[in-house]
Amino acid sequence: MSVKKVVTYFLFFGISAVLLFLTFRNTDFSKIEEQVYTLHWGFVGLCFLITMFAHFLRAWRWKLLLEPMGYEARLSTSFYAVMVGYLTNYAIPRGGEIARCGVVFGTDKIPVDKLLGTVVTERVIDVLLLMAIFIITLFLEFTTINSFIHFDDLWLQHQQLIYVALGLLSLGLVLMVVYRKRIIEIGLVKKVLNVLRGFNEGLTSVFKIKKQLLFWMQSIGIWVGFFFINYTFMRAMPITENLSWIVVLVVLAMGAVGFAIPTPGGAGSYHYIIKITLVFYALNASDAEAYALVSHTMQAAFVAFAGSISLYLAFLQRKKNNNESSTTITA
Repeated sequence: MSVKKVVTYFLFFGISAVLLFLTFRNTDFSKIEEQVYTLHWGFVGLCFLITMFAHFLRAWRWKLLLEPMGYEARLSTSFYAVMVGYLTNYAIPRGGEIARCGVVFGTDKIPVDKLLGTVVTERVIDVLLLMAIFIITLFLEFTTINSFIHFDDLWLQHQQLIYVALGLLSLGLVLMVVYRKRIIEIGLVKKVLNVLRGFNEGLTSVFKIKKQLLFWMQSIGIWVGFFFINYTFMRAMPITENLSWIVVLVVLAMGAVGFAIPTPGGAGSYHYIIKITLVFYALNASDAEAYALVSHTMQAAFVAFAGSISLYLAFLQRKKNNNESSTTITA
């Protein structure tokens, strides 16, 4: 492993440690332990079933993405790969994408570069759907958010600054057009452009899928599943069981941001963001900390259990495939 990668991993784990410290530095963990004893385990079980179904949809959608390229992945191995990917993210931030591609390559012999291309497509679709969730959330909760941020006051107090910022932005766009050839040679700009190209390629590849309706139903179904994962777990904890479905939607959006930050399995980033979100909705700090810690721990326990079993089953499938290949060659 290169020095750069080692430094990157230490940075990600360092960010996670700092955010965990900031979230729980004043926490009375005995109160959190009390919350575990009062969990409604029926809702916890339902939450796990919905989680399994949402990940099944992700595996099915991934299988569908491979078909236009002429590859047929087994649904079972696609599911194993998705769960192994989630498991890997807890040890190696952003390593899950590579891990799940490695699983399907080992079981179904689909080239890794093709698999990675479909992962980019998945990211594009999920980012677009997450943006849609943010827009819906902002629309539904504008009054609540405005009462905290006071957009109208910000406009009145900073009109001149806003006009200056808009002017500088316009000037920057003009300079980018005039000096575009020089700008695109800058290393950082090249990386950004490559990301944007990947985004564009991923988006356009979606329209090559024959089963368009099924694909979009799966994609929306995944996020509907994520909503009900949060909904059922909030009902599982007495301190959050009376919060409205709109709060669940906000927690879904903010929790997705927490998991998107490259910390190990969202550790630290998820806890910090969820605590701030629930405190905003008038939950006291200790209860918000309890929900963040218990909900994340339960998710991690599910991933550890399902991911480990999936890793073992994928290993057995790969071994079986190798034995069949050896038998065919020998015959």
